[in-house]
Amino acid sequence: MTVHHPRRRAYRSTSASRIAGKAGAARTGAKKSAGKKASGKKASGKRVSSRKTPGNKAVATRAAANPGAIEKASGFSAPKGLGARRDGGRLSRRDWIVAGQDVLREHGVSGLKLAPLTRRLGVSTGSFYHHFPDFDAYLGAVAEAFSIDRVQGLLDRARAEGVDPVGRIRALAKLSLADHTFDLDRAMRVWATMEERARIAMRRAEELVLAFLTEAFCDLGFSPSEASLRAGVLLSVNVMPLSMRDPKTRSAFFKDALRLMIEARSA
Repeated sequence: MTVHHPRRRAYRSTSASRIAGKAGAARTGAKKSAGKKASGKKASGKRVSSRKTPGNKAVATRAAANPGAIEKASGFSAPKGLGARRDGGRLSRRDWIVAGQDVLREHGVSGLKLAPLTRRLGVSTGSFYHHFPDFDAYLGAVAEAFSIDRVQGLLDRARAEGVDPVGRIRALAKLSLADHTFDLDRAMRVWATMEERARIAMRRAEELVLAFLTEAFCDLGFSPSEASLRAGVLLSVNVMPLSMRDPKTRSAFFKDALRLMIEARSA
């Protein structure tokens, strides 16, 4: 029979309690340490996200200036079919036609394609097909707008600005130079050698300009036949120096030709 000493039993009990206490304290300390680390990570993440550094400001500035570059870098692109411009507005039918006239003026009819247009306007093809059933219909609209919208609009403005017949003619030349209609006229004439719809648009535009010039020369005192002849000569002169890219040279040439047409009346 084994006899246990009372003091030894008490010592063992006390040692077990101490060991259990240390283990519990260790577990509690580990939990607190883990909690502090997690809290530190959250706080650190918050500080990083809210901190405004020069680098972040520069990125924001570049994003505002060139959103397309940010979209390319991030892999994000605007949803197709919305037809929304990057400035938040929406493209109208006229916006597309004006953009087409600009491309036509700068690159000719061979450069007038849908992909360059969408890049130029910063939109998807959804906006285009919202206004036009296909690209052929769009080309017809661009050609038609040259005479109905562009040229007629210039003539109306020239009539409003000119106080007399010569002033109206000079106003037409000035306005045509200012909005690059002379350059667009050149591109339209090249296109007219290839397609009937461009020829029809150019013929209509010439009829409008000739009527405007004939009216002005009639107001100057010329007979209808003489006024019509001078209108034709002045229009031909206006078309002839299309190789003159310098606006000042073109303007001086037109003024000299107009002066000759007017002086012929007094001779």
